[in-house]
Amino acid sequence: MLPRERGGEPALLRLAGQLLVLIALAFSAGGAGRAWSGPLAAASPQPAVEPALPFELTSLAHESLAAQIAYFSGPGRRQAAALFSRVGTLRPELYEALDSVGAPHELVWVAAIESGFDPRAGSRSGAAGLWQFIPVAADGFDLEHNGRVDERRHVRASTEAAGRLLTDLRREFGSWPLALAAYNMGPYGVRGLLAGQTPTDFWSFERNGLLPGSVRRYATKILALAVVASNPERYGLSGLQVAAPREVAEFAIPSEMTLTELSRGAGATPQAIRALNPWLIGTLLVPGDAVYLPPASLEPLRIAATKAVGTAGLRTASTRFGEEVDDLADRFGVRPEQLRQLNGWPRGFEPAYESELLVPANATERAAGGERPIVILPALPFSFADRTRWFYRVNHRDDLDTLAARLGLAAADIALWNDLDPTLPLRVSSMLTVWMPAAYVADGIQLWPESAVEIARPDAAAAAAAPKRARASEPKRTRHTRKSHAVKAGETLSSIARRFHVRVADLRRWNDLDEDEVILVGQPLLVGR
Repeated sequence: MLPRERGGEPALLRLAGQLLVLIALAFSAGGAGRAWSGPLAAASPQPAVEPALPFELTSLAHESLAAQIAYFSGPGRRQAAALFSRVGTLRPELYEALDSVGAPHELVWVAAIESGFDPRAGSRSGAAGLWQFIPVAADGFDLEHNGRVDERRHVRASTEAAGRLLTDLRREFGSWPLALAAYNMGPYGVRGLLAGQTPTDFWSFERNGLLPGSVRRYATKILALAVVASNPERYGLSGLQVAAPREVAEFAIPSEMTLTELSRGAGATPQAIRALNPWLIGTLLVPGDAVYLPPASLEPLRIAATKAVGTAGLRTASTRFGEEVDDLADRFGVRPEQLRQLNGWPRGFEPAYESELLVPANATERAAGGERPIVILPALPFSFADRTRWFYRVNHRDDLDTLAARLGLAAADIALWNDLDPTLPLRVSSMLTVWMPAAYVADGIQLWPESAVEIARPDAAAAAAAPKRARASEPKRTRHTRKSHAVKAGETLSSIARRFHVRVADLRRWNDLDEDEVILVGQPLLVGR
């Protein structure tokens, strides 16, 4: 028998692994695959500037990682090439979904290993979709799966859920390799490995033989694919033809309908719609379902919607500066999906500020002051005898210079009033203080006067969640108080927003949460009146 070292690994195999490290480093130094006879071009010279490594890697000199890089650069180059080509079909959708939850783009290679980028993929253990969510994990991230739909197979919904889960694991375990291990074996398994260990990093576990072989290979395959994909020329994959992105638009279902009714209105067969939407199981569609359609289908759907109400049933209106579709729907008392259908907007599209749109003729514009946004004032106070304080809510497209120009203010002043770094992007859903001339009238822009907002302290959420007896000595509030909800296990901002009929953006704004901030079990959140 071969002699064994700690962890039960044959010494000869360990020597072979060390040789693979040298091979991989040779690949990274000057290209790989000199004897490659396939259709891919030979490796090009090393670039002058080193690209940043994915997954926050600082070195490639880890035995199992080097072995996987050597594999995808040599014997497994055809497999890597197939995945690199195939990702092109879904890349824009995957990147957009990951961006929406603050997750890095290289996470797409998790889907490569899990499903080969096939949303229809399933397993005998009950996992399904691009990211192979099992039912209990899907429940924890609000992915509906029943006899009507299985959102584990919905490209955007499942990718957003996977991005949230993986970034949560990254925060808990402190590194991407351990997060990938936890995605494969479950967080409880990694917590068990961490117990009583020093140091507690993936590569130490690897060296000490503490990780199961299947978990180690899983994580390092993903890391290696990301490394090779970040610089394919260096690893002998130059000249690869990447599949073109599929041309689809997401259509938000405005009212309950059958798949046959949708296909008739969209000018596409039910079979064609199912092919784009493997997450559809039954034939019933309900408001809020986001269905992928050929982009050309949006216009006939818009025409059908306008015919249904007749031209007399529609009127034109204008968006305000700062308004998005959800704001417009609130203002006119209609569903966002209905506005999108009437105007031919796909899901995710936002109309230009101060542009025209169609709304139902009977839509009554809500008076200002219906819902009172919560505002947390900056620490540095200001007051002007000849100015009045207003508030502006930041949306995704806003930047400081454009907002300042629209208001006729100096960007430096807005930054000073709100304790902002003018070189950094504005935080979405934050409420900015702007001091306008005393006679100013908000025309064509979504601004709140001070009388229409609720001023809250920075610790408002904690105070709202404290026992009533602890606040007995506080003066009685003259304004309405907000409901508070303590986060439960498995809940997300999305599920909480649905439960209390509010928007995720409002939850973030009311509770001063950053876009990528994670909510914790037991954390108090302001959720409404």
